[in-house]
Amino acid sequence: MLRLATTLGRVTATSSATFATAARVLAEDPMAAGPKDIPEKLTLTLATPDKALYENEEVYCTLIPSMVGMTGVLPGHVALVTELKPGVVVVQKESDGPKEQYFVPTGFAVVNDDSTLNINVPEAVPVADIDIEAARAAQTEYTNAFSAASTDEERARAQIGAELYGTMVLAASQDVFA
Repeated sequence: MLRLATTLGRVTATSSATFATAARVLAEDPMAAGPKDIPEKLTLTLATPDKALYENEEVYCTLIPSMVGMTGVLPGHVALVTELKPGVVVVQKESDGPKEQYFVPTGFAVVNDDSTLNINVPEAVPVADIDIEAARAAQTEYTNAFSAASTDEERARAQIGAELYGTMVLAASQDVFA
């Protein structure tokens, strides 16, 4: 217990010293901690293994289906690395322009502090191109497979498929981001 108290004391002392240094720097130059110039546009790359839908293209904003929910990314966004869940990536080139929507099954997004966003996904399908009846049929098939599954692996595969196609049906049946 004494060792833990000693270690915590050093951590607290180090943290206090670091905070004091940061406070001094900010007092001298209040802009030292923040971005100086935020670009007007976000630079987007949205790529699948075989093609880039956007390659270093300037856009107004992008919405991504992160694991914590829909995340809006504008120029000046804090740096972020996030896994994507099945859902819709929305790209808006101009503030008053149309929104392009792509269904993605999974992937990763990396937001850099220089207002660049890189989205890497195994597949990206324009929402308008989704065959909703085929997606519903696949969802039903996976739901039935889940009910009939006899092993944990079969249940897991069926659950993933049912959730994926259920999200696809939802994306295709309503224009949530119009």
